[in-house]
Amino acid sequence: MTGVHELFERRADQHPEAPAVEFGERRLTYRQLDEAANRLAHHLRGLGTKPGVRVGICLERSADVAISVLAVLKAGGVYVPLDPEYPPERLAYMADDAGVSVVVTNERNRELVVRERVVDLDRDRREIDGHSPARLHATASAEAPAFVLYTSGSTGRPKGVLTAHRSVVRLVCDTNYLRVEPGDRVAQGSSCSFDPLTFELWGPLLNGGSVVVLAKEVMVDPDALAAVLRRTGIAVMFMTTSAFYAVVRARPDTFASLRELIVGGEALEAARVRELAPPPGRLINVYGPTETTTFATWFDLTGPPEDDGILPIGTPVAGTETYVLDERGEPVAPGEVGELYIGGAGVGVGYLGRPVLTAEKFVPHPFTERAGARLYRTGDHVRRRPDGVLEFVRRIDGQVKIRGFRIEIGEVEARLKEHPAVRTAAVVVAEFQGGRRLVAYVVPEPGQRTAAVDLRAFLHQSLPGYMVPSDFVTLDALPLSANGKVDRAALRAAPVPEVAAEPGASATPVEEVLTEVFADVLEVPRVRPDDDFFALGGDSLRATRLVARANELLGSRILLRDLLSGPNPRALATHVGDDAGTAPGPRPRPELVPLSFAQQRLWFMDQVEPGTSRYNVPITLSLKGKLDRLALADALDEVVARHEALRTTFPSPKGRPRQVVADELHVDLNWTDLSDDPGEAARLTIEDGNAPFDLATGPLVRARLIRLGEDEHRLLLVFHHIVIDAWSLDIVLRELGELYSGKSLAPVTLQCADHAIWQREWLRGEVLDDLLRYWRAALGTEVPTLDLPYDKPGSREGFRGATAVRGIDAALVRELRALSRRHGVTLYMTLLAAFQRQLGRWAGADEVVVGTPIAGRTAPELRSVVGCLINMVPVRANLATAPDFASLLSNVRADTLGAFAHQDLPFDRLVEELGPRRRPRDFMPLFRVMFSFLDARELPEFPGVEVGYRLGWPQNAAQFALSLVVEVAGPELKTTLQYDSDRFTPETAMAVLDGFERTLRGVTEEDSR
Repeated sequence: MTGVHELFERRADQHPEAPAVEFGERRLTYRQLDEAANRLAHHLRGLGTKPGVRVGICLERSADVAISVLAVLKAGGVYVPLDPEYPPERLAYMADDAGVSVVVTNERNRELVVRERVVDLDRDRREIDGHSPARLHATASAEAPAFVLYTSGSTGRPKGVLTAHRSVVRLVCDTNYLRVEPGDRVAQGSSCSFDPLTFELWGPLLNGGSVVVLAKEVMVDPDALAAVLRRTGIAVMFMTTSAFYAVVRARPDTFASLRELIVGGEALEAARVRELAPPPGRLINVYGPTETTTFATWFDLTGPPEDDGILPIGTPVAGTETYVLDERGEPVAPGEVGELYIGGAGVGVGYLGRPVLTAEKFVPHPFTERAGARLYRTGDHVRRRPDGVLEFVRRIDGQVKIRGFRIEIGEVEARLKEHPAVRTAAVVVAEFQGGRRLVAYVVPEPGQRTAAVDLRAFLHQSLPGYMVPSDFVTLDALPLSANGKVDRAALRAAPVPEVAAEPGASATPVEEVLTEVFADVLEVPRVRPDDDFFALGGDSLRATRLVARANELLGSRILLRDLLSGPNPRALATHVGDDAGTAPGPRPRPELVPLSFAQQRLWFMDQVEPGTSRYNVPITLSLKGKLDRLALADALDEVVARHEALRTTFPSPKGRPRQVVADELHVDLNWTDLSDDPGEAARLTIEDGNAPFDLATGPLVRARLIRLGEDEHRLLLVFHHIVIDAWSLDIVLRELGELYSGKSLAPVTLQCADHAIWQREWLRGEVLDDLLRYWRAALGTEVPTLDLPYDKPGSREGFRGATAVRGIDAALVRELRALSRRHGVTLYMTLLAAFQRQLGRWAGADEVVVGTPIAGRTAPELRSVVGCLINMVPVRANLATAPDFASLLSNVRADTLGAFAHQDLPFDRLVEELGPRRRPRDFMPLFRVMFSFLDARELPEFPGVEVGYRLGWPQNAAQFALSLVVEVAGPELKTTLQYDSDRFTPETAMAVLDGFERTLRGVTEEDSR
């Protein structure tokens, strides 16, 4: 057996251009990763790194982690991960304890670890790149140390576990719990100092797969995580048990696209696994201390667990031995409880600089003749079933695991006793509503007061947040057992008493609401205004839930960053009023009123293509009955008077567009009697609908009333899209009917121009960053182009438009609605998923991106605004990872919900961030196909008149290559395909609609099997 880095080099030689590491926009092939690591290895060698020398790596998640650990091994060294999120005091101790000679870091973290020799990957980039890309050919034996990982220590200081190359090979090569194949993509969601990184990094790199590094921001956002897993095609992922619980609670379908999900770190409950909907291909429950290299046992789940309670920890990983022994070191019978001992190639070398502790925990192997073989005493009580499967029972010593982190109670107690006001202390694990947290019982020095806020702050100076107790209880003395030791059982059994309010702890009404939200999300009985979210057991996923819940209850716009910077109810309450000035509402009008982002794009497209009717919004109302023409004209004028958008024009002096609102505007209701010539009515309807508007001079709405018979009329209304969208159209038509009927309407308080000013004030900073972060995760850096099979592929995209129409019968619609209910989705999602499947098959594409319009009215104040607030969002479907329609539907549901939740990012901004470089006039930089769904509309009421409604009519311009609109028409559906007639023939357009209907029938039949 050779060293880990040598096995990697073999893979690099076999598949040099295969993908190796991906992080955001940065992608490295095996050759590029090998050469980058070689250059850094030469640099480290020049700084004295040689076999056995320990090198610290202080980096956040990035591609540089893989480069750095490889470089250290290639130089002959031993890497020591130093998590930049740890307190500086703890990092300094770890570096000193490990005897780190040099630290690899970057500009952001350079000040965290003070060392004489520091490699700053940002500062020293030019020097590093100047080194040779050739290998150093440093060899390593199987027994040579590869890395040191620090875990919590019972003496009050963390202890370093030294691990050999053979242990890494045992974990990821020729395994029995899963196989990483060449080309497989494996998620890296762990920090550099967390034990699972060993699997996440070396699992793919020693087997020809690729590492997909997930940013911390993605790991804390279930929507973004679900989107990334589907978009990137990740096959394998590890999650701690607590993180798994939090994600499944928020998004049960998050892991549906995975081939294998590995969960470990704490006991896994069967009931939580059943919440997966749908589950991944396989779920693997793993167990293993750091001392035995990440995973020691595994239990396979290919379906819902049959039994309740805690799932077994399974059978040994290949190359691992497990023994269940009693106090004398003898094997116990199947079904009896004993301590678990682990042997095999995964057992570590021992604790760095701790020979006594090493001898205590790494004991001679009594069941083998292999020289020097040892067993690791886990301190865990287990039982072995008759079928050989291990079941976890409990811990023996003071070591616990909370949220996947191993904690030595003794270390927390030792640091707590260093506080000058603390005489003695004891820490226990308390169970609260199915969760676990640390509670500290403190006896103060005479005359001293121990406030929880002070003790927390003191511990945060030297301990990671997960090791700081959630509660601090002051006692006169600790309870003792008969033999004079602290009676921990008595402490665990006692309820945590209510603690008197600390100075300044009285809560305002907002703080009281937030303390209740904190308690609910954290699943604890109470929270005080100054209690720390993370000290109470909070994690990044719960933080996301807390922010969403607080905003829902308070109508606020608290950001995740607000919670991270002030993680207690009192600090968070200060942000609740911050958004009062940024909520949508009437705004002072500047001399030049800006355009909203949607208006700006429509204005720009009008400049590029003057005279186009592509953005006309025509509607027809058929009116049968005795109509009061004058009352209709007055009602139309009143609607225009109520809504500024309908009185707005968009001049652009010196090329700078602005909104100009006319004080009043009369819209002529052109009356035409065509009762003797219905054919002329059809021609006039099309002519009006296609006549262009002048955005600079307006008006941007026109109306015509055509008389078709004694009591039969047709009302034609045509708007430019820059002043109206489908939501606004419903408002206009409803008010038109109400005003015609003589009703009084409440004054309009918020206008479209107010929205434009507010949008530009609000959409920046952290709000914009959060939206961009989601869309980068959802779409990646390369949005696939759908290559449609054009009938006239050589022709220019002229956007001359034509339409095709067909219906979907009521029986099929009933089946589609039933299918949607069975899968917990909307009819819209089912139709979209079917359309994407059809497009993928037609175009021979594995990935299909379709645009869909969205209301853009996430703030409740915007729901009564008339104007163009609509936004376009892309929905990406990976057909290759969806073996059946149920899987595809689940993916589309998740992507659609994520898109709706992050709809406020303007389409133009999304194009700037992710779109390919195309000519400015191209309206399709992210997608060539649009899909929209129009539910049954509420028709305006005209007394004594029967009203019919139709949105649009044949237009001579197309916005997209294909645009499918599905409308609810009673019990049936109406499908309208608007297409680019320069590219497609009418026969192809009808074939697309016929194919859509066949696809819909096919998915209902598939789902019923």
